[in-house]
Amino acid sequence: MRAWWLGLGLILVLNLWAVFHWHYDEGLQDSFENLDVRVIVQNLQPPHHPLQWFVRDWVLGNGFYRPLPSLLYELDYALWGENLLAYKWLNGLIATLCAVLVVWFSYELSRERTFALGMGLIFTLWQTGLLGAYPEWVVFVGGAVALLIGYRFWRDGRRAILLTALVMTAMLELRFVPNLPDLHIASFSYRVVGWIPGRTATLMTLFALIALASYCRYARRGGWVWAVISIVGMLGALGSYEGAVVLPLLMALCGWGIRRAGGRFVGWVPLLGVGILVLYGLLYLAVVPVGSEYQSQRLRRSSSLFSTLVYWLVPPFRE
Repeated sequence: MRAWWLGLGLILVLNLWAVFHWHYDEGLQDSFENLDVRVIVQNLQPPHHPLQWFVRDWVLGNGFYRPLPSLLYELDYALWGENLLAYKWLNGLIATLCAVLVVWFSYELSRERTFALGMGLIFTLWQTGLLGAYPEWVVFVGGAVALLIGYRFWRDGRRAILLTALVMTAMLELRFVPNLPDLHIASFSYRVVGWIPGRTATLMTLFALIALASYCRYARRGGWVWAVISIVGMLGALGSYEGAVVLPLLMALCGWGIRRAGGRFVGWVPLLGVGILVLYGLLYLAVVPVGSEYQSQRLRRSSSLFSTLVYWLVPPFRE
């Protein structure tokens, strides 16, 4: 239990460090990078009613249904006015809570505390960018150490090689993805913690983790309250960001994994989730205007979905 609380404490400290690390003004009042933030603040000017975001386009006005992030911007504006730098505190709080929820979800899925803490730590290093882009030779050193430890522990060359491959893959992932620049030369870590509009995706992640963890707990232990919390989490995720449409599939996969481990597969929750998706789609079509420039950009990008998916599943595909 002491190691459990120490691990959680370490995850909290590292994420809170990232909150302060990314809390700086990178041109909030004049840069193109933060134009979205300024448009949001402009759209928050009275007169309007905060609940209007549930029946119309969201606060940025570019053709999406995201009422919950809109309400969070309302809260920020009420607290801080046009002091945009202070808006980052809420972004950091959401990201920190996501790291803790990763631990909870991993534990409910596996019932293994070491695994849960490991997943929380990897997620933390990924979203905070804490490690930085360390030299590639460190990956090979880590692989050599894993090979020696694996062979000494198991006395089995195949297991040792498998451990080495997993360790090197994880180290490459932690070196590459958090520091990978996007089209505007900004890192993933900055987008998660330091970029104010990034809270749409992190808020969705927070609700999605609540939905998945609660579903796993319900599948393992029963208790209708957890099923209700899971559905509420899904509703919150759908009200935050469109990526939440994968939640019924993820629930079904979690249920399949729990059944494989000796638990039970609860199918009615994912099926109810599919029904909610149908209603969500109808609501989306009814209240969100179509044909915005941003939506057109997203549709053009979706034409390359197959090649992008194959590239991630089979990295040498393009070559």
